[in-house]
This record gives sequence, C-alpha cells and structure tokens, in this order.
Amino acid sequence: MKLFSNFTKVVEIIPPGSGNLKELSQHIKILKEVGIDTISVVSNPMGKPKLPALYTAQYLISEGFKVIVHYPLSGRSEVIIRSDMLQAASIGVNIILVLSGDPHSKGFWSGACIVDVIKLVKSYNILVGVAVDPNNIDHKYLQSKIDAGADYLQTQPVFTISQALKFLKEIEPYNLPVLLGIMIPKSKNHLDNLSKIPGVVIPEDYLNTFKEISDKDFTTYTLLQANKVIDVVKNIVDGVYLSIPQSMFNHLKEIK
Repeated sequence: MKLFSNFTKVVEIIPPGSGNLKELSQHIKILKEVGIDTISVVSNPMGKPKLPALYTAQYLISEGFKVIVHYPLSGRSEVIIRSDMLQAASIGVNIILVLSGDPHSKGFWSGACIVDVIKLVKSYNILVGVAVDPNNIDHKYLQSKIDAGADYLQTQPVFTISQALKFLKEIEPYNLPVLLGIMIPKSKNHLDNLSKIPGVVIPEDYLNTFKEISDKDFTTYTLLQANKVIDVVKNIVDGVYLSIPQSMFNHLKEIK
C-alpha cells in the first residue's frame, strides 16, 4: 500500500495558542511558495493549550492542503473519540496519527488500549498511522498495533544516514509505508535542548559535526545533513516528516 502517490515532504505545524487562525497565514503563504502540499497538525505539544488540531485542520484543508492530524489519546473518552472521528470524516481528514499520549498529561485512555482506538478510527474509513521509535523498537507493541489495522508507521526523528538505514532494515518485515521523521534544529542551543527530550536520540557523529560550526553557518549544515538522509531514503520510504521551527519555513525550499 502506498500512503501517497509520490515521495512526499510532510511539514509539521503547531496550531496557534490564541483563538486566531490568521496567525498561520504567513506560514501558509511560505509553505505554498516552497511547494509543500501536505501538513501534519500536532495536538497540544508538551501539554500546552493550543487551538484544537481538527479545527486547525479544517482551516488548512480550506487553504488547499492535504492534512494529517495527530491524535493523542490522553484525556479522551470513547464518546469524545467517536465524536472527533465524525468531525474528521465530515471535514475531509482521512489520515490520523494515533498516539498513546503526551507524557506531560494523563487521561482515561492510555497506550494499553491504543489497539482498540486504532480499530475504532478505522471504522470511520480513516487511514491510521502509529508512532515508532527508530532507535528502540518495541516489536511486540508495534505488532499489536499493526494487527489492529495500522496503515503506516511514523518515526521519531533520525539525524544520520546510518541511523535511518538501521531502522529501515529492522522494520522491513512489516511491509508498511513509512514517514521518516527528520528534525532540523535552528541553533546549537536548540540542538542541545532536543537531546534532552525523551525519545530523541542524536548520534555522537551528528553532534560532532557541529562542534566547530559557527552559529552563523549552523542552518546551512543542518539542512545539508537533512538532505543527505533524504537523498538516501527517498526511494525507500513514502515520505519524510519534517519537524522544523515555523520561523525557518522559508528554508524548506532548500530541502530536496
């Protein structure tokens, strides 16, 4: 099964923290200019209140984008999930990334019942993606999600070619489409902060690349490293999931 008709660059976007979707207008303009047509909408990253992902998705769809919506399960009852899927189907969202939930928040639904939610979401004729840690695959847990009907895998970020190829070799037997996560730091300080986030593994050889790089040249080299990975994997995976600060969207034109 192909997730997209061609290799696709999916860009992550964070809904605004105010009630004004017009805050996204400049970002949308840039994304259109650089040829991005698929956006992944995150939901309350780091447990911070934002406009609902589905509400934001409806706006982005009206702007002509294909949309993937992150759907963490923390704090959602079955009634809420069913209502959200009715909304998703009605506004034209046909891909949902089901996540067990942000560690910063707790709720009724946990990762233990994610398989039931996958089945529920699929009953609305929506494609379901599930997350996988490229550096530490829990094969038993992953298999349970695949058995429940997961349609594709989306990874946490990889930074190097060796990191990407090792993971892709390991998940070959599952024969599912993959969106490979690529994170593009904006500064040395940002890179240092990323290394402290659970689930983000930055190889030493990647970190060493930037030891002698000035802040002025930092963006040039992070984009170079991202392009190296993309060039190797673009004939293997269905697409890449680009996590890049929204202030850097203009640099997306430099991603192959």
